[in-house]
Formats: sequence, structure tokens, C-alpha cells
Amino acid sequence: MTSSSETIGQTKTPGKRPHTKILVDGGDPEETMRIKQLIGFVDGQTKNPSLIAKNPEIKHLVESGHQLPEQEEAAEYRKIVQAVSPWLGMQGSPLKCFQI
Repeated sequence: MTSSSETIGQTKTPGKRPHTKILVDGGDPEETMRIKQLIGFVDGQTKNPSLIAKNPEIKHLVESGHQLPEQEEAAEYRKIVQAVSPWLGMQGSPLKCFQI
């Protein structure tokens, strides 16, 4: 039986953070926020160009036949990284350009 402060199917964040670092491997800011809300923190996020290219907004642009010029690629990458950066701990990675 669970206590009244626990909910079945949800993670209860302990009072003390674990020693393990939690890094999100993805390029979707909404996914990062869901994980942070679920466990209470995120230490960092990989910003692999192939994962950024799978971001729902980027996928939609590409699938609609939109060609992203190099400057637009860099701007989209920067926008995604800047969206998740405030939610992360100190384990972030530097900004760099990507190709789709």
C-alpha cells in the first residue's frame, strides 16, 4: 500500500538528489520539461545534431520540403538550446551548428 503522499505511476522526488547525473538525450524542449517535471531536476542535455534534427518542429519543416539555409539551421539549433538551457544544471554542452 502506498502512503497518501505517493501516487501510483509517478516518481516521487527524494529530498536529496542522487549522486547520479541525469542527462536527457534528445532535441525536444517539451520532452526535457516533461522529464524535469517528472523527476524534479535535469542535470544536462546532449545536443547531438541528429537528435536536434528529430525535434518535432524541425521534422515538420523538413517534411514539408522546406530547405534550411545554414543561417536558419544555426538559428533553429540556438533556439532549441536556449529553450532548454534554463532548466538544466551545470552539465550542458556548447552550442554548435548542425546539418539536416
